[in-house]
Amino acid sequence: MGARPSSPLDKRQQQQLRGQVDSLLRAFLPCYRRQLAAAVLRQISRELGPQEPAGCQLSHTKKLPRVREHQGPLTLLRGHPPQWQPTFCVLRGDGRLEWFSQKEEYESGGPPLGSAALTGYILLTSQREYLCLLDDLCPSSSGDLAQEEPLRVLEEPVSFALFLVHPFRAHLCFCARTRGAQRAWRLNLQGAIRLRATGAWEQSRARVGGWRTTGMVLQRSRAPAACAFLDAVQLYRRRRGFAGGKDATLGSDAEVLSAELMRELLPGLRSQALRGLRGAGRARARACAEFLDAVHAAVLARASAGLRAFQPEKDALLAALERTVRAELEHILQQRAQRARRLQGCVLWPSYQDSVEIRDALEACLCRMVDPQLSQLTLALLSPVEAMLGAVRTLLIRGMDRLSHHLRKNPSGTRLRREVYEFGEIPWDPELMQICYREAERNRNHLAQLAEPFGFLGMRSLVFGVQDVAQQLMADAVTTFLQLADQCLTSTLDCGQAAEQLEKVRGLVLKKFTSDSETTRWRFTRDWLLDIFWPFVWNELGVSYNLEQPEVDGDILATEGVCRDVIQGLLLQRIDGELKKILGACNRTCTRADCSVAQWNQEGVDEGATAQLLSHSSYPDEEGPKHWSDSRYEHVMKLRQAALKSARDMWADYIMFVDSDNLITNPDTLSLLIAENKTVVAPMLDSRAAYSNFWCGMTSQGYYKRTPAYIPIRRRDRRGCFAVPMVHSTFLIDLRKAASRNLAFYPPHPDYTWSFDDIIVFAFSCKQAEVQMYVCNKEVYGFLPVPLRAHSSLQDEAESFMHVQLEVMVKHPPVQLSQFISAPSKTADKMGFDEVFMINLKRRRDRRERMLQALHEQEIDCRLVEAVDGKAMNTSQVEALGIQMLPGYRDPYHGRPLTKGELGCFLSHYNIWKEVVERGLQKSLVFEDDLRFEIFFKRRLMSLMRDRMQVEHPEKAVPRVRNLVEADYSYWTLAYVISLQGARKLLGAKPLAKMLPVDEFLPVMFDKHPVSEYKTHFSPRNLRAFSVEPLLIYPTHYTGDDGYVSDTETSVVWNNEQVKTDWDRAKSQKMREQQALSREAKNSDVLQSPLDSAARDEL
Repeated sequence: MGARPSSPLDKRQQQQLRGQVDSLLRAFLPCYRRQLAAAVLRQISRELGPQEPAGCQLSHTKKLPRVREHQGPLTLLRGHPPQWQPTFCVLRGDGRLEWFSQKEEYESGGPPLGSAALTGYILLTSQREYLCLLDDLCPSSSGDLAQEEPLRVLEEPVSFALFLVHPFRAHLCFCARTRGAQRAWRLNLQGAIRLRATGAWEQSRARVGGWRTTGMVLQRSRAPAACAFLDAVQLYRRRRGFAGGKDATLGSDAEVLSAELMRELLPGLRSQALRGLRGAGRARARACAEFLDAVHAAVLARASAGLRAFQPEKDALLAALERTVRAELEHILQQRAQRARRLQGCVLWPSYQDSVEIRDALEACLCRMVDPQLSQLTLALLSPVEAMLGAVRTLLIRGMDRLSHHLRKNPSGTRLRREVYEFGEIPWDPELMQICYREAERNRNHLAQLAEPFGFLGMRSLVFGVQDVAQQLMADAVTTFLQLADQCLTSTLDCGQAAEQLEKVRGLVLKKFTSDSETTRWRFTRDWLLDIFWPFVWNELGVSYNLEQPEVDGDILATEGVCRDVIQGLLLQRIDGELKKILGACNRTCTRADCSVAQWNQEGVDEGATAQLLSHSSYPDEEGPKHWSDSRYEHVMKLRQAALKSARDMWADYIMFVDSDNLITNPDTLSLLIAENKTVVAPMLDSRAAYSNFWCGMTSQGYYKRTPAYIPIRRRDRRGCFAVPMVHSTFLIDLRKAASRNLAFYPPHPDYTWSFDDIIVFAFSCKQAEVQMYVCNKEVYGFLPVPLRAHSSLQDEAESFMHVQLEVMVKHPPVQLSQFISAPSKTADKMGFDEVFMINLKRRRDRRERMLQALHEQEIDCRLVEAVDGKAMNTSQVEALGIQMLPGYRDPYHGRPLTKGELGCFLSHYNIWKEVVERGLQKSLVFEDDLRFEIFFKRRLMSLMRDRMQVEHPEKAVPRVRNLVEADYSYWTLAYVISLQGARKLLGAKPLAKMLPVDEFLPVMFDKHPVSEYKTHFSPRNLRAFSVEPLLIYPTHYTGDDGYVSDTETSVVWNNEQVKTDWDRAKSQKMREQQALSREAKNSDVLQSPLDSAARDEL
């Protein structure tokens, strides 16, 4: 603060002060810890829950809040005794004032004589007002009058004064040389005070250096720690008997906490200062201010040190809370909901136990105190807000008109650049913005009188808040104007054409400003009414605080803030009702528009769409839940148009449409699509068939047209971003592109004559707007289900969507269910089998987790069987089991003997057959862990098992059993049903003494193996075997596929570990035969439909 001979605090006072501050910190930190828990819970709930619709994007302003740097000579009252001394002062962009002995010292980079961050200061320009303030600060003087130090320098007239006053810090007294200089300094100092009041600044060693803001009052960080700190301050104030609004949010965390501590220490400090200070009157008052300044500096240092010391504990606590809350979120929210219902019962229902006292207190607050004053307070609060909005609009229009006027005069490039720069600087020019800031002061005294009965102490913050909104709105509008002007102005336009383009931009900017103003007015007024009434209501309902206390320490997450939320919700109902009466609906609903040619323009498209997002259980013209009727098409088109309108209203850069049954698995999808820089672009989604979310061809009537280009793109034989006539289901629209303004989902274009279909209507809109659609297949972005037929049921739809989740798990992590979606619990069963076995190698954890999750999704209960790891078996173990290879056996494709992997696989199945016999299981189902299920697997298998199985001839259908054929030579043992009789036959063949791979052994036992010499070693070969057609399961990977791993073929020979085996990646006949079987056995009428005869959903 400038030179001082020494600190007014002696060592004893400093030690005593440290003790007092530490004691107050110990009282504050429990509040902070408690609020951290509540803040983390709110943050995670907001993150995982449904997102609130966004309003105006004021927080997206590109420039940070700042103050114009200002510098010049000022005379400063400094020294002991104080004297007017010339200085050179500099106001920094972060709101810090520095003063130097002369200008040359500043320019040479010398240190300042003193500096002050203007947080919490008040600026006075009247000497009389300042002297009255000094008199109030020290009304009665005492001491030796002979030793007085009169302030004659202040008692003499001072011209062009600037007094900076702080309740806890030394006063700064300046005077300017001229009235113009005084006005310039006044405007800039007020801006700095406002900035410091609404922002917390701190030094940053970021790559760009300099200063950075950590948050505004209206834009303060939503991080849990930041929210918890402010909530803790409010809780601390309530517990100490203080009420009041948002004045606690002025400054950084350390400054806010220091101010709270100083408020508690102030009564004792003043009496202590007055006893020890020399002089009388105003000199004594200035000395008292200097004493408080020293105390405040010590308290600030101690508070900063305390918060720094708490930082490691806070970080650990946040990490622990993050883990706890995410793991127990559903349980915590259930507990909070139960407690909220209990509290609502206390305040709403007379029959509720212990409710009378709370209900009566609430009735007294709301009916006798809040309701009579609510209307007057609302009008008094709206008056400066609306006046400010009008002033900002007027200033904005003047700036845009001035720019257009200069453009029409064909100015030089330098002149035009200067005009554009000055227009861009309007939000930061205190001279221009002063007209807006003054409106924030309107009705201040009247509003303060209305709020006084409620103990509201935040009037200063309220005024700063209105001024901050003015600056944000202006900055956002100016930035929008310059961005749009930059897009539409090109070098090919002459001055007249450029001015016409600016007129169009002007209309768009004013339309957005009007929308932002309405939203801001509603939200700002609502929030501040709550801040005025809430502390009073809470204090009146002190008994309710006891209801919020946890029964045990572990209940804090389930209790903290519940009572506050319930009472605030009831209070907000009254506030919202009053605002609706005064402001109306504020364009919160849109009128329904008819589909006519006259409405086909940008205004009609945006305003004509309905915003009533209704959920229909059925449609009058539908034939079933999967039938797409005209009314269903129309409803979907209106929903999409409403979403498009909302995005335009909030001035969003992009909007992404995703159908609810589409699964986006690539977390980079959005950024990848944005990087393509296309107006309409879709990520190609995979499905179990050829179906995807794009067309490569379209007929002249708007129907699907098969083209040779489709399959190579769908299979990713060609990769890139391709121009196509249709994308649907999931796609991104770049709203920054001028062409996007002509896109619409509803109503259809007046020239539209094609089929009434939502995706075709939008494709036609893109065509008429000359917007090319693109589909990208560079990566795997996600999955979507193949649409079902119109006669399908909702159960079919649910199982189809579940199958998409199973397909995702084949090569990707499973899609996690949101904790905010209430899904019915799953009840697993064995599908009528005595046992369901699932074989898995212990070291194949990934396969085990995928398979267990897949079975869980299908509600199939299984017993996990640990497979025998053949690679881990040594020769003595093999010999102890009496295992011998079948004489003459060679793999039919590679000519190699049995591998250890095949040995372990056989023993795994062999052990299950033994268990079936030992337990007498009549019907058992066996799964391996490398299979993928077909759609409707469970339902189709259970239906099949209800029919009677018979045997006639190989590979022909079994009579009276649909979808069942006799088995021929098999390549896999992925999944099979085995009876008790079948297991006995397999064990009776004593296969360990003449072993061959299990998938070769089974065809031998049902007498279908193509190598007859193998069959001579086994008799009888009377095993009955059947196969399902179409197949119900497939391997996750065929031989040669990307990601293919084999534990049986990639191994070593069973009796010689030096001989390694593998499949021939270049000449594998088995791979070719598997792929042929895959193509031939596809479930053609279940899996997919030919694209030229697809259902409506496929088009």
